[in-house]
Amino acid sequence: MTLTATCARCRALAPVRGLSVSPEHNRRLPGPLFGAVMLALVLIGSCTGNEESAPVQPSVAAATPLVDGVDLAAGDYVLDLPAMSVTFTVPAGWSSWPYGVVPTDAGEDPRGGVGLGFWVVGEVNPDPCNWGRGASESPLRPVSVEGLAATLKAQTTDGKKRPSTPAADVTLDGYSGLELEVEVPRDLDLSSCTQSKYISWYAEPTGGRTQQGPGQIDHLWILDVDGGRLVVDAAYLPSTSDSVRAQLWDIVDSVMLEYAG
Repeated sequence: MTLTATCARCRALAPVRGLSVSPEHNRRLPGPLFGAVMLALVLIGSCTGNEESAPVQPSVAAATPLVDGVDLAAGDYVLDLPAMSVTFTVPAGWSSWPYGVVPTDAGEDPRGGVGLGFWVVGEVNPDPCNWGRGASESPLRPVSVEGLAATLKAQTTDGKKRPSTPAADVTLDGYSGLELEVEVPRDLDLSSCTQSKYISWYAEPTGGRTQQGPGQIDHLWILDVDGGRLVVDAAYLPSTSDSVRAQLWDIVDSVMLEYAG
């Protein structure tokens, strides 16, 4: 299974909403009756269709500050980051960790390989496995959305390029950026890495993004938030269930961002 195929399957999890009438049904209806039916559908759609298709947005005013290591009740939460805040809606069965939320059964960090994190990335390791092993492995500091995406895609380990998908334009809560996936090489032996850790980047002030194991996929939204840069990271494994990945995407769809300058 390729990384591109995995990414496509994630997008296929999004439910298709709205009301439609097939051409076959149209052909079977007499003119007057067809007109009446279509008028009824338009009226129904104007009352309910928009409500069903619009994403549920969290209440910023009523959002609860996210506290580390807590089993969360379903509801709206806010995470304060340098120069910005992130508000999002969490379903039942999720817990908090320092940088976001994870399924409760994953523990207090995404060591189970699944979780959602919000990162203000400052530095990127050119080799996430052999970090800190000399000047050639010193962290890089990309300054733009495009620069960060390119730097992540260029990461290598022992000369082998990290699997990734092409970066695509994306908008989240009205803020533009790039969307892509990066993967921890599936044949990687973590014990061969510095301190047995594969560290993709360092964030401010939350620390390093330490991956949980071979094959872990990070679906990234790299956003320009009024001049500030935010990385939304939905991490999962090829074995992660469709239902959990659908919940990840639902949380991302609910995200509201506020830049504090």
